[in-house]
This record gives sequence, C-alpha cells and structure tokens, in this order.
Amino acid sequence: MFKSALCYYYESPRHPLDQTETKNAIDNLQLFINEYPNSSKIPEGNIYMSKLRRKLELKAYDAAKLYYRTQNYRAAGVSFRNLIKEFPDIAEAEEAVYLATKSDYYFAENSVAYKQPERFIQASQSANEFYNKYPTSVYTKEIQEIQEKAYFYTIKSAYDWGQSAFFDKRIEGFNAAIDNYRDYFSNLKIQKDIENANMIVEKSYQNIVKTNYDLGEEAKSEGDRRNRYEAAVKAYLLYIEKYPNRASKDLETMYLKASEKIKI
Repeated sequence: MFKSALCYYYESPRHPLDQTETKNAIDNLQLFINEYPNSSKIPEGNIYMSKLRRKLELKAYDAAKLYYRTQNYRAAGVSFRNLIKEFPDIAEAEEAVYLATKSDYYFAENSVAYKQPERFIQASQSANEFYNKYPTSVYTKEIQEIQEKAYFYTIKSAYDWGQSAFFDKRIEGFNAAIDNYRDYFSNLKIQKDIENANMIVEKSYQNIVKTNYDLGEEAKSEGDRRNRYEAAVKAYLLYIEKYPNRASKDLETMYLKASEKIKI
C-alpha cells in the first residue's frame, strides 16, 4: 500500500502546475498512515506528506500574490486569509498577513465613495490584527503608516461621500463622517491629519444644516418641508453648541428662515 501511495507522490508536479495529483498523493499517504500507524514507513511517509503540503502552500500563496500584483485587491485579501486559515504554519505567514492588510487598504482606496468608509475601517482593523500577531515585525512601521491613513480616511471618505452623493443621501455621508470622527479621531497621531479631521467634522455639521434647509426648499409636500426645516433648525442648534460663535452669516440666515417657516 505504501508503494502504491508513493506512485501518486511521484506523479505530483511542480507547484505552479495543477495540483490534483498532489492532493491524490496526500489522500493516499494519509490512508496508509491511518491503516498502518505502527509501520516502519510512517516517518518516511510523513516526510513525503510535508513535501506535498508545501506544494499546496506555494500554489495558494502564488495565486494570492498574483491577485495582489494585478491589483485585484479584494481577491488578494480573501486569498491571503484563506491561505493562513488553511495553512497556519506556512513559512510565509507573516508576509501573507502583511499583504492581506495592504490589500484591504488598497481595496478601500479604490472603492466607490459610499463603500470607502466601512472598508477603511476594515483596513484599520486588519492593521490591528497584524500588530497583535506580529508585534516585532519588520513591517511594523509600514503598517503603522497604513493604519494612520486608514483612520483618517474613515472620516474624510465619509465626508467626500456626503459631498458627492445624491441630495437625499448627503446627510447620511456627513453623519458617517461625524460618527467616524467620534470613533477614530483619538487614534490619529499626525498633526496635519488631526487638523484636517477637525475641519472636516465641523464642515459636516455645517453641511447637515445646509442640506436639510435645501431639501426643505425643494420638498413637494407641506409635511416634508416642515420636517426638513425642523431638522435644519435642530442641526444648527447642535452646531452652535459645539462651535460657539463660528456660524457663518449664510448658515445663520438659513436657521432664521427655517425657524420662521416652521411658525407659519
């Protein structure tokens, strides 16, 4: 039975090729090991098994790297994680987790506007997972830089989504920028990012006032108009509570007009 299993081993091709025969060889060697656990051939069989598994590892690793090189970052991230799940002891595990983290960041960067905030959050979480697994890695500095950018862009991309969205979706983006600022601002370390994030969140509050007021102006029904004007008034009061004496003349005018229209 061992010689039969060995035939499959010698049929196994180099790792870049189709690995069907490699899997067959593993199955047959495993069957021999299970059937004859006390055989003197077990140590030799284990050596062959290790060599066969290494081919599968390299095949999967090369496939993931190909996705990465061709900028298919979503597939790359999934493939690197599947690789680690299937082969947790692979020699390239650290590099695979590193490239999975970079894939998540680039995937977020190249996503459509409304998907970017959640994907930058995922990229920042991937960076944390990398630190926890490899606290003294040679890739630590680069991952730190990626994470800093990911934290900042969770805020900025949400704001940009609000700016570019259809009218009735803008508030959703601005609120996401405010929420992400609350959740991730404390993680920012670079002064420029801190200053820009502060500016972005203030603009988000301002734009919620403006968008609600403009939607009130364009509303078709009296009920919708009133709801939007009320939302504009509430958003303005929240803004001046957070930023006293910062309201522009235009913003104050919108507030006063909205207040008057609610009274009518």
